[in-house]
Amino acid sequence: MTEPAKVMTGMAMHPARSLEVLVRHHERRVVSTPQRLHVELRPTAATTETARAEIDRRVAASVETIPGVRWAQVREPFHRLVVQLEEGAVADEVSTSVSEALDEFEERKGLSDVHFAERDHPADEAPIARDLFGIGADLVGITLGSALQTLRLRPPPFEIDLAAVLNVADQMLPVRRGIERRLGAPFTEVTIGFANAIVQGAVQGPLGPMVDLGRRVLILRELDGRRAAWLDREPELFGQPATERVSLVRPARPVPVPDGAIERYERAAMVAAVGGGGLTLLWSRRLERAASMVQATLPKAARLGREGFVRELGRHLADRGVISVDTEALGLLDRVDCLAVGADLLGPGGVDLVGLVAAAQRGDVQVLVEVGDDQHVPAGADGVRLGTLASSIVDAQSEGHVVALATAGLGAGSLVADVSLGLVVPGLQVPWGAHLLGTDDPADVILLLEAILQARQVTRESVRMAAVGAGGAAIVALGSVVPGRFQRAPSVVSLASALSLVNGLRHAYDIARRPLPVRVDPTPWHALDPEVVLDRLGTSRSGLSSHAAAARFTPKRPPPPLPVAFGRAVGDEFVNPLTPVLAGGAVLSIMVGSVVDAALVGSVVLVNAVVGGVQNLRSQRAIQALSRTRPSQITVVRDGGRHELLHDLLVQGDIIQLRAGQSVPADCRIIASSSLEVDESALTGESVPVPKGPAPVDAAVLAERSSMLYESSWIAAGDVTAVVIASGDDTEARRAVLIADKPPASGVEARLRSWTGRMIPIALLGGGAVIVNGIVRGRPMRETFGAGTSLAVAAVPEGLPLLSTVAQLAAARRLSCRNVLVRNARAIEALGRVDVLCADKTGTLTEGRIALRLVSDGVDEAAGGDLPPALRAVLATAVRATPLVDDPTDLAHPTDRAVARGGQANGAVPEWAPDGELAFEPGRGFHATAGLVGTRRVLAVKGAPETVLPKCSTWRHHGRTGKLTPAARAQID
Repeated sequence: MTEPAKVMTGMAMHPARSLEVLVRHHERRVVSTPQRLHVELRPTAATTETARAEIDRRVAASVETIPGVRWAQVREPFHRLVVQLEEGAVADEVSTSVSEALDEFEERKGLSDVHFAERDHPADEAPIARDLFGIGADLVGITLGSALQTLRLRPPPFEIDLAAVLNVADQMLPVRRGIERRLGAPFTEVTIGFANAIVQGAVQGPLGPMVDLGRRVLILRELDGRRAAWLDREPELFGQPATERVSLVRPARPVPVPDGAIERYERAAMVAAVGGGGLTLLWSRRLERAASMVQATLPKAARLGREGFVRELGRHLADRGVISVDTEALGLLDRVDCLAVGADLLGPGGVDLVGLVAAAQRGDVQVLVEVGDDQHVPAGADGVRLGTLASSIVDAQSEGHVVALATAGLGAGSLVADVSLGLVVPGLQVPWGAHLLGTDDPADVILLLEAILQARQVTRESVRMAAVGAGGAAIVALGSVVPGRFQRAPSVVSLASALSLVNGLRHAYDIARRPLPVRVDPTPWHALDPEVVLDRLGTSRSGLSSHAAAARFTPKRPPPPLPVAFGRAVGDEFVNPLTPVLAGGAVLSIMVGSVVDAALVGSVVLVNAVVGGVQNLRSQRAIQALSRTRPSQITVVRDGGRHELLHDLLVQGDIIQLRAGQSVPADCRIIASSSLEVDESALTGESVPVPKGPAPVDAAVLAERSSMLYESSWIAAGDVTAVVIASGDDTEARRAVLIADKPPASGVEARLRSWTGRMIPIALLGGGAVIVNGIVRGRPMRETFGAGTSLAVAAVPEGLPLLSTVAQLAAARRLSCRNVLVRNARAIEALGRVDVLCADKTGTLTEGRIALRLVSDGVDEAAGGDLPPALRAVLATAVRATPLVDDPTDLAHPTDRAVARGGQANGAVPEWAPDGELAFEPGRGFHATAGLVGTRRVLAVKGAPETVLPKCSTWRHHGRTGKLTPAARAQID
């Protein structure tokens, strides 16, 4: 059962108690995990760090004597008591005892009447319960609004006034903050949310509560993901007692946080609400019309756009394992114009500073870099500061900047930055002062920068949508479009809010689907000695222990079920430049009463998304089926013995043994080999097998690293013992696939973005000009507004996406008839614009296959086919030097396969019985096979270079003879 379902069940079983917990925080909250308890503490009045430390020490001491408690510590940033349980202790019993001990301690200190802090813990159930309560209220409001609309009942005037008051209390941030200071945030959220849902449903029908329902569903997803991420990483963060106390007292900001575009719009909306409502009241003498005008100017759409983006971004961060310690910090991303990077994130394996600065410059974001005294000054940063960044951040804030910080470990910068991301890196202190606790992946920093850039765009678009919605709602409120139905003004605001919410969600989803820089292990494994490699990986030639391998193993995430995969594929099709425009056109059509036109536009968009989604899903499934490898057994050395394991169970540090004909299951460092040749054509494009060995090599190019084995390559000859350094998505081959999996927008999609940026404003201006012209000429407002809206909608090419998709899918189908699988149908249109064809570095397109083309005895030669007897005997000798198999495709070495196929094609397959073999060592020796042909003993030699043959005795090569060495003769005989 999911956490929301558990909370809902508890609320249904204890409704009275649940409501009390929702609105008043009286009971002590305890988060229980299998090993620990996280117990809430009442805030103290201690003002100095020494006094707070002493109280925390006494709190922990009052609990450590309880049976079942191993140790207890007050830990930040939530100021909760972390209690480590003894093995076999019952968590519920210990929790009760701990709560009683804390109650007694707080009573002695005079803290019994102090309310608990309203700050929620990531694993608390209370915020989930409040959101579920709000969802229930929205459902009631939707039901009530639908019933009143069905019965055609109009709300009384006082309800319109009440709706305006509640909307102002909910949407105007200064008013909302004032109520929260008096009543508390939980009580305000529950009561105003419930009343607003019911009243809005009665006044404007189900649309208002439906928009709020969508918002609350996003909040629920974010809260559930945040709780899951915290529980998943709790052992990592709290598994050991802290070695020292951490003080997280945030200093006051030098100046208030500058207002962003939404905050400036909210101030203007407040002025417009007061002025517009007052003027409407003086003009119409009707209070409900003035109330409708007030609701028309509310900044709901602007706030919902940002909230939708922030909530979905928080969910994506939680899916990556990033814990949002302070979710309100994400709401500042649209105002961040300076990104600070700590020195601990620079260097090998850290952040790519050059790429980070380039990406920041596209969004006009400054970059501050912390550089230690012993570090070089990195190039490309806008600001470089020696020493700590804390003072530099304060200076930037004093100059009016909003600063985000990315760092690792504990530092003062996290306490002064407006938004801080702390990476939890093994060996460093946990950055508890950060608003976001990241993983150890530097890609989280790139994700933070992308979120900043997207948040800015979301804010701009949300303000525009709010302004357009306010303008349309004001016209409706004045009664010009629909006389006598001015109460529909809030519905127009709700429509704009819904579009803004979806737009914010779309931008957050765009970040989630965008590939981040693939993490690269900077360790030069190819240049290290085998013993050094084993030591760094924590393994040995006898392999890992079963326990160590189990600790390193990470199960693969199962593929999503078909309905989920289909939904994602269809959702990807909605992410195109015309979707917001078409949605806006549909809304405008509904506003002027053209429901049929809106339905047609919506149907075209939906059909286009479904058709494109089905095609992409089929292509993805087909590609996955082609790339799916059959489970193969690999010889692994564990616990000092050899075992056969499936290749997808390998972990870093495993010792594996491979022989000719086997595929390489992971990236490995060679530690021992014999006559090893590897086919790396799938990775490097080289069609000829390359020799490999354990000797370290200093090579920057992957194809020249002769001490490494890479996944997707094959052992062509010899055998090898290697240690796994990367598996799964961390291998070189998988990283290449991830990088190329989602190419940037191009072709039709890129041109559509450019077209919409130029033509949509022109279409809107044209529609506005028609409306103004009609007003000047005194035409009816309803007719004028309808004509202007129709003109704007007509400028939107709603058929273009469907036409483009159908054409691309038709081309994909024709290509599939020629055994060409189209991975992305949108790439097909680029084929018509190709003017440069690139081939591989040899200028040819190779198949990685060797064939026999010529047979020679040193004097005569002939192409394959009808060979003379002498040359057929030469070819038969070459066949004898090839391992004996029934099917040539079973041979590992491509040269052997070519000779065996040539012998079959030319009838040069003599009857013989091999009884000895010399290993073929590339570049050093030869491959010789001796056997009986009739009554004669024959020696066949392959791969013997001229420098080797003179050292032998009794040999025959290209018509010349010599003597073989005693060692060679002994091995042959």
